[in-house]
Amino acid sequence: MLVMLALACSCVPNAPITEPPALEPLPPLAHAPTTRAHTLVPVHDPLPGNPANPGRPENLPGYLELGLGELTEGPPDDVMVHALGTVVGAGAPLDAGDLPPPGPNARRLARIVHLADLQLMDDESPTRAAAFDTVAVSAALRPQDPVLCRMLNAAVRTINAINAEDPVDLVLLGGDNADSAQGNELRWVLDILGGSPSVHCDSGDDNDLDLAGDDGKDPFAAAGLDVPWRWVSGNHDVLVQGNFAVDATQAATALGGEAAMGTRIYQGEGFGSIADGDVAMPDQARTLLDGDALLELVGGDGDGHGLAASEPLPPGAQRPAAKAFAAFDLEGTPLTMVVLDTSHARGGASGVLQASHVDDFVKPALDDALARGRFVILASHHALGSLSQDGGVFGAAEPDALSSDDWRTYLAAYPNILFSLVAHSHRHRVQAQETPGHAFFEVMTSALADWPHQFRLIEIYDDDNGTLRLEATPVDFRTDDDAPAALGRALGLIDRLTGWSSDGSGDAEDRAVSLVIATP
Repeated sequence: MLVMLALACSCVPNAPITEPPALEPLPPLAHAPTTRAHTLVPVHDPLPGNPANPGRPENLPGYLELGLGELTEGPPDDVMVHALGTVVGAGAPLDAGDLPPPGPNARRLARIVHLADLQLMDDESPTRAAAFDTVAVSAALRPQDPVLCRMLNAAVRTINAINAEDPVDLVLLGGDNADSAQGNELRWVLDILGGSPSVHCDSGDDNDLDLAGDDGKDPFAAAGLDVPWRWVSGNHDVLVQGNFAVDATQAATALGGEAAMGTRIYQGEGFGSIADGDVAMPDQARTLLDGDALLELVGGDGDGHGLAASEPLPPGAQRPAAKAFAAFDLEGTPLTMVVLDTSHARGGASGVLQASHVDDFVKPALDDALARGRFVILASHHALGSLSQDGGVFGAAEPDALSSDDWRTYLAAYPNILFSLVAHSHRHRVQAQETPGHAFFEVMTSALADWPHQFRLIEIYDDDNGTLRLEATPVDFRTDDDAPAALGRALGLIDRLTGWSSDGSGDAEDRAVSLVIATP
């Protein structure tokens, strides 16, 4: 039985965190099935009524004793087929039930993993808003918060196993990679994805958690991804709690001890509980990052992940200041990816896409791809329907912000746009986006941080019959030899079954899908 003891702490007050000698990473996985092989389904039904918040340590042991986090193998996801457009020369719209057979030169163009909403968090930060967690605002506090780093590491191991079985070209992040624009959070993301002999996802005091016989905050060795990965920015990457602009006041708060909105504490009798006031242990690693600092850190890490200062830009393009726009070809394919930065540094969780940024970078990138006869895949954190004029609550209006309808109409000029990969809403979803005379598919991937804790395997094919096809399949991360990651998924399921988070699984039509589009 999974057990979380939140009763004692062997930490030394105000002692600095010291890194132990390098550790051995967990062994490679032998196999990593997708949900087309089998699913993971809860053993128990959601609890009725208004269950107590599992994010609070006094409530969690009872849920664990009930086995509420238990899973079993379920049937595979059925593959749902969606079709868009008219095949040139055929004169009739594609019919998902009667597609033309593949031609003799059909081939797979690319194999990508879409890994979204990691939200690695410093759950002891004074900027947290844990006291405001409600059923409606569920992301303020999660029972799995302390082990999100281990869950990402489990996803990396799973992706590496998929790659060993059949090579993956690229891992594309979905944004909200860190949770609150903190330097230590971003460092954890880079170290886990890139590999490090010792990743220590802890802050303040060196805390000692007993999580399923292991300490989810202990240093661990991260093997890192075996394939390249590319950055996408989300609102949580550039805003405090994904909502509040980084300014002098927020920066001072992050480095102090006053937690006005409630944070998790690991000191004294209230170990793991939520408290406010002067309760946080200060830590200089919590320095907040603005857009420029983020670009410098990500662009200077490894191969730059699409943001290196030396990365060539499309002809006539310039990257807007402090924004993570990028464009690159998938080598050996006719595909170009254009990455949009829809985060809004002036506040608000919704997306903002400014006309000036489109003119500076996006238009030159799309024009270049069209001129070279290349198909385009868009990538952004926010879906088309999540764009706003001001970022929403806590934001500020941008006079040149494009509405969802403005952006949809703008994209109509580019018939070579096939798909858009998005995140933010923490659920699997597929939508056909109709523009005047052109349509494309928008594919949303659920969050690693929340149930069902999945990423997507994306495979793109040219079927040599007048159509292109995107196969999108959810994948559950494997937890072999990894008790903290297994516990993290169980805690996320408890969060879901008690009603304190929503179910991001999506409908059957949104999970394992085959999206067929007429070749432009």
